[in-house]
Amino acid sequence: MGKVKGVYHVAMGTHSLIFFQRKCGDIIRTYAIVYQQLDGFPDVVGLDLAEFLSYTPIDYHGMGALAAQFIADKQNIIYLYPFEDEEKEEFNYYVIAEDGKIKIKIEQDGKESKEMTPKEFKKYCTNKEWWS
Repeated sequence: MGKVKGVYHVAMGTHSLIFFQRKCGDIIRTYAIVYQQLDGFPDVVGLDLAEFLSYTPIDYHGMGALAAQFIADKQNIIYLYPFEDEEKEEFNYYVIAEDGKIKIKIEQDGKESKEMTPKEFKKYCTNKEWWS
Protein backbone atom coordinates (compact mmCIF):
# COMPACT_ATOMS: atom_id res chain seq x y z
CA MET A 1 0.00 0.00 0.00
CA GLY A 2 1.44 3.41 -0.96
CA LYS A 3 0.81 6.78 0.63
CA VAL A 4 0.54 9.99 -1.38
CA LYS A 5 -0.15 13.26 0.45
CA GLY A 6 -2.14 11.60 3.24
CA VAL A 7 -4.13 9.31 0.94
CA TYR A 8 -3.59 5.56 1.09
CA HIS A 9 -3.68 3.59 -2.13
CA VAL A 10 -3.72 -0.10 -2.80
CA ALA A 11 -1.87 -0.77 -6.06
CA MET A 12 -4.56 -1.30 -8.66
CA GLY A 13 -4.47 -2.15 -12.34
CA THR A 14 -5.57 1.30 -13.48
CA HIS A 15 -3.57 1.74 -16.67
CA SER A 16 -2.25 4.99 -18.06
CA LEU A 17 -0.22 6.33 -20.95
CA ILE A 18 2.05 9.35 -20.94
CA PHE A 19 2.71 10.96 -24.32
CA PHE A 20 5.82 13.15 -24.56
CA GLN A 21 5.19 15.54 -27.44
CA ARG A 22 6.55 18.68 -29.05
CA LYS A 23 4.21 21.15 -30.71
CA CYS A 24 5.45 23.41 -33.48
CA GLY A 25 2.59 25.34 -35.05
CA ASP A 26 0.04 22.76 -36.20
CA ILE A 27 2.52 19.89 -36.11
CA ILE A 28 2.65 17.62 -33.05
CA ARG A 29 5.60 15.25 -32.86
CA THR A 30 5.55 12.36 -30.36
CA TYR A 31 8.92 11.46 -28.84
CA ALA A 32 7.88 8.68 -26.46
CA ILE A 33 4.79 6.92 -25.16
CA VAL A 34 5.14 5.49 -21.66
CA TYR A 35 2.78 2.85 -20.26
CA GLN A 36 2.15 2.40 -16.54
CA GLN A 37 0.11 -0.58 -15.45
CA LEU A 38 -0.68 0.46 -11.88
CA ASP A 39 -2.28 3.48 -10.21
CA GLY A 40 -2.91 5.55 -13.33
CA PHE A 41 -5.10 7.96 -11.36
CA PRO A 42 -4.20 11.65 -11.43
CA ASP A 43 -3.52 11.74 -7.69
CA VAL A 44 -0.78 9.12 -8.22
CA VAL A 45 0.64 9.13 -11.77
CA GLY A 46 -0.53 12.67 -12.56
CA LEU A 47 0.86 14.09 -9.33
CA ASP A 48 4.14 12.24 -9.81
CA LEU A 49 4.39 13.55 -13.38
CA ALA A 50 3.64 17.14 -12.28
CA GLU A 51 6.29 16.94 -9.56
CA PHE A 52 8.86 15.51 -11.98
CA LEU A 53 8.17 18.29 -14.50
CA SER A 54 8.29 20.95 -11.76
CA TYR A 55 11.93 20.20 -11.00
CA THR A 56 13.09 19.04 -14.45
CA PRO A 57 13.36 21.92 -16.91
CA ILE A 58 13.28 21.37 -20.62
CA ASP A 59 16.67 22.47 -21.90
CA TYR A 60 18.37 22.77 -25.25
CA HIS A 61 18.33 18.97 -25.60
CA GLY A 62 14.54 19.18 -25.90
CA MET A 63 11.65 16.79 -25.46
CA GLY A 64 13.63 13.67 -26.33
CA ALA A 65 16.01 14.28 -23.43
CA LEU A 66 13.14 15.09 -21.07
CA ALA A 67 11.34 11.85 -21.99
CA ALA A 68 14.59 9.87 -21.58
CA GLN A 69 15.16 11.39 -18.14
CA PHE A 70 11.62 10.46 -17.05
CA ILE A 71 12.09 6.91 -18.36
CA ALA A 72 15.44 6.57 -16.55
CA ASP A 73 13.88 7.89 -13.34
CA LYS A 74 10.96 5.41 -13.49
CA GLN A 75 12.68 2.45 -15.12
CA ASN A 76 11.33 -0.21 -12.76
CA ILE A 77 7.64 0.72 -13.04
CA ILE A 78 7.06 1.70 -16.67
CA TYR A 79 7.15 0.28 -20.18
CA LEU A 80 7.57 1.90 -23.56
CA TYR A 81 4.49 1.71 -25.75
CA PRO A 82 4.46 1.15 -29.53
CA PHE A 83 3.68 4.27 -31.58
CA GLU A 84 1.51 2.50 -34.12
CA ASP A 85 -0.92 1.24 -31.48
CA GLU A 86 -3.92 3.58 -31.52
CA GLU A 87 -5.36 2.21 -28.28
CA LYS A 88 -5.73 4.53 -25.33
CA GLU A 89 -5.89 3.68 -21.65
CA GLU A 90 -8.25 4.82 -18.91
CA PHE A 91 -6.01 7.83 -18.15
CA ASN A 92 -3.90 9.41 -20.90
CA TYR A 93 -1.46 12.18 -20.03
CA TYR A 94 0.09 14.53 -22.58
CA VAL A 95 3.33 16.37 -21.83
CA ILE A 96 3.58 19.05 -24.49
CA ALA A 97 6.61 21.24 -25.16
CA GLU A 98 5.97 24.44 -27.09
CA ASP A 99 8.22 27.49 -27.29
CA GLY A 100 10.44 26.17 -24.49
CA LYS A 101 7.54 25.73 -22.05
CA ILE A 102 5.91 22.57 -20.73
CA LYS A 103 2.16 22.04 -20.49
CA ILE A 104 0.26 18.95 -19.37
CA LYS A 105 -3.25 17.79 -20.14
CA ILE A 106 -5.17 14.64 -19.33
CA GLU A 107 -7.74 12.65 -21.26
CA GLN A 108 -10.15 10.46 -19.33
CA ASP A 109 -13.18 8.69 -20.77
CA GLY A 110 -12.89 10.70 -24.00
CA LYS A 111 -12.85 14.06 -22.19
CA GLU A 112 -9.76 16.28 -22.30
CA SER A 113 -8.70 18.83 -19.74
CA LYS A 114 -7.21 22.16 -20.72
CA GLU A 115 -3.43 22.42 -21.04
CA MET A 116 -1.86 23.35 -17.69
CA THR A 117 1.55 24.23 -16.34
CA PRO A 118 3.10 21.61 -14.02
CA LYS A 119 2.11 23.78 -11.03
CA GLU A 120 -1.51 24.08 -12.24
CA PHE A 121 -1.65 20.37 -13.03
CA LYS A 122 -0.33 19.47 -9.57
CA LYS A 123 -3.17 21.51 -8.04
CA TYR A 124 -5.66 19.85 -10.41
CA CYS A 125 -4.49 16.38 -9.33
CA THR A 126 -4.31 17.23 -5.63
CA ASN A 127 -7.74 18.86 -5.46
CA LYS A 128 -9.38 15.93 -7.23
CA GLU A 129 -10.95 18.20 -9.85
CA TRP A 130 -10.55 15.23 -12.19
CA TRP A 131 -12.90 13.12 -10.06
CA SER A 132 -16.05 15.00 -11.08
